[in-house]
Parts: sequence; structure tokens; C-alpha cells
Amino acid sequence: MSADGSFGQAIDIETLEESGMLNPIGNVSFIEGAASVAFGESRAQVFASGNVNGRSENEKVLKKLMRMVEFSVRRALLCQGCGICMGHCEHNAIEIKEKRVRIRENCIHCGACIEVCPLIKFI
Repeated sequence: MSADGSFGQAIDIETLEESGMLNPIGNVSFIEGAASVAFGESRAQVFASGNVNGRSENEKVLKKLMRMVEFSVRRALLCQGCGICMGHCEHNAIEIKEKRVRIRENCIHCGACIEVCPLIKFI
């Protein structure tokens, strides 16, 4: 099954890549104008146009994936560098650079940092 959505505005894929904010979801790859994240057997793509699509064999997993992608993109674009997420990362995979959080390569994709972010807490 698949799901489609839109942020209603263009997404800066370079900022998304530099932030590493999709890393907590799963394995991420980037091509010009798009990002792809694998979440188990499921996958989601974020396009520079602001469109998002996801595919999964399981509806519940697909809903969770799409929600995590939404939160992660919003975090990447709106991060204020408060560091709350750092306290929830047991693997020290989060750093603050230039007043913005960056998820490093040693992220194990546990997702503990995603929903604690004040930017998305009340969406």
C-alpha cells in the first residue's frame, strides 16, 4: 500500500541532508532533489517539491513511517538548537553545530529523539 502527502512548500533537500534528521528513522540516501529512507521493509521519499510518498505492506507501519518523516523534515527545517533531543540519545549521535542539531552517522535509528522535539511535540 502507499500514501502520498505534501508539505505545501518546497523542501531544502540540502538542509535535510546536512541535518541528518532522517537518520533516526532508518537508512537514508539522497539523490538530486530527493531523499529516501528505509524503515525495515518500508520506504518513504521526500522530494524538493515538498511532496512525500511512502510504501509499506502494513498500514500501521506506513502511518508510523509517514508521521516520523513529517516530524523529521519539520525538525530539520525549523530546528532552533535547544538540544532537548540530545538528552534522549543514549549513543551520543547528536551534536549542535551553528545553533542547529545535527544527527551523526553513528545514529542507530532508534527514533528516541524524534517525538521529544518541542517543534513537533504539539503537531
